[in-house]
Amino acid sequence: DVLSAVSPPSDAALRRARRARDAELHLGRLRNVPAQIRAEIGRVEIAAGDLAQLGERDVVLVDALTCRPDQGEGGTARLRIGTGQVGHLDAEIIVEDGRCQARVTGVTVGTPAPPSEVISSEGSGGEGASEEDPSTNPGSGRDDLEDAQGAAGADLMNDIPLQISIELGRVATTAEEVVGLKVGYVFDLNRVAGEPLDLSVNGKIIARGELVEIDGNLGVRILSLAG
Repeated sequence: DVLSAVSPPSDAALRRARRARDAELHLGRLRNVPAQIRAEIGRVEIAAGDLAQLGERDVVLVDALTCRPDQGEGGTARLRIGTGQVGHLDAEIIVEDGRCQARVTGVTVGTPAPPSEVISSEGSGGEGASEEDPSTNPGSGRDDLEDAQGAAGADLMNDIPLQISIELGRVATTAEEVVGLKVGYVFDLNRVAGEPLDLSVNGKIIARGELVEIDGNLGVRILSLAG
């Protein structure tokens, strides 16, 4: 709960040990559960409406990147698994013989992000609200009203912030292998330095792009859109 997140109970270490023991006992059930490790080297916030209008050759400006594979330079990355909301693995990115590798340097665990607020599609008038009978007013302009409401809904999309993750690469794995990851473990990201990067939202790849510099600002130019 919230209080335990702010002030961890005195037996927190014991609870973690118990969860780790339970995980080992049931590890066999996870043997064939697929998972993906995503190497994230940057993030940028964008409005949902702007994201919907992105096209090829558009550039998304980035505040900072933790790695510059376009220049053959290593750095750091956050390795996210699944939704990546509870925590991540810290990693050092190594470029060796033109290939990008990730070496696990630590584990960061936090509290889950709060669920997104759901906007109901139902009317807010309540049970006592009345609706004009279209049969008594054929020229009520219902179609125009619905069009106006749809346009207003599209405008409201601009108020929805989304996080675009800039990914260096992904590695297919299993839940069992994730549990066994230790500090010092090194794996290949199956990406050559200088190759296009992936852009994703909530773990879903939406585009591929290349790093560019425009007037001293770092950005990602969209090369292709997913789907």
